[in-house]
Amino acid sequence: MLTYFKKIFSQIRKKIYHYKDNHNYYGKFIGTLDYWKLFLWNILYFEKLFFMFKHNQIKFLNHLKVKRKLKKMKDCEFKERLNFLNNNGYLIIQDYLSKSQIDKILNDNDEIISKLKSNNKEISTYNRFRGVPLNENLVNLWLDEHIISLMETYLNTKIYSRMYPTLNYTQCNEESSSKKIHENPDSTPPKTASYWHVDYTTTMSVTVFLSDVGPNDTRMQVIPKTNLNLNSFFPISDETVEKKKAKIIDCIGKKGSLMIHCGNTVHRMKGVKASNRLGIHYMFSPGSNIALDVNLIASSLSKNYDLENLSKDRREIIKGLFPIKARQGYNIKGKDLVLNKFKGL
Repeated sequence: MLTYFKKIFSQIRKKIYHYKDNHNYYGKFIGTLDYWKLFLWNILYFEKLFFMFKHNQIKFLNHLKVKRKLKKMKDCEFKERLNFLNNNGYLIIQDYLSKSQIDKILNDNDEIISKLKSNNKEISTYNRFRGVPLNENLVNLWLDEHIISLMETYLNTKIYSRMYPTLNYTQCNEESSSKKIHENPDSTPPKTASYWHVDYTTTMSVTVFLSDVGPNDTRMQVIPKTNLNLNSFFPISDETVEKKKAKIIDCIGKKGSLMIHCGNTVHRMKGVKASNRLGIHYMFSPGSNIALDVNLIASSLSKNYDLENLSKDRREIIKGLFPIKARQGYNIKGKDLVLNKFKGL
């Protein structure tokens, strides 16, 4: 009975938010950049707003907090990067990694990368390898203190690793659009995020370019300053973006460049036929949506990397993905696995 009422309620509020398809809003592409439409969405879909409050991630409030922090900062490079991230919701640091660091990542994972590149598909897709085997070079990149500090200051909270380092080979066999996807429901859609959307509001993503990405290549695009919006989880049509005359930024850089973006920033993968890209990707959050996976633990540690050699701070960041050994073990409570805090055993 409860499931039935939830379904009815879901249908009613979707109808209130979007009653009839038109040129800009159609099918699943009913997301928006319009302030008042977003305001209505957040009233109707109040659960997301509560979730953001719970994790102190109301972005325009955090934006003001960071502004105050910036006034007291003396590190010019850190201050400049944080200010840009705070204002725009993304940041690209050109040539962040040295050639030797990049070459080591490529050499350490040459077999994995070769398999990703050979896995040809007829449609555009992400060929991914999650749980890249850890070694010192990769861990230093993944848990880079400067990058972690930027994201923690931006989110105004301590962060934890949400997902295991992932090699991603983006293969583009066709160029797409929201209208094309909508008008061809029977065709197999691209397996890439080629439409405008946001990720989990509380997350931060980091991508290291392992190949050059230019303005005419397959690349990510962002709409700056949308990180401050109370965005919906519906995809946004190309027509909505065009009507808003939104500024679109190409996320490009040489091999070794590093990109950070807030999950609440509107973005997409802009595919260019026969243009592929390689990168390593990982995500962080304030402790929400941790993608714990025992198979990926095994994959990550397949080359016998010893997590106990990590500093206390680094070990704390990844404890959601690699739970810390508990002396008294864990208790099963329904569907939950809960740390046993009783010390009298």
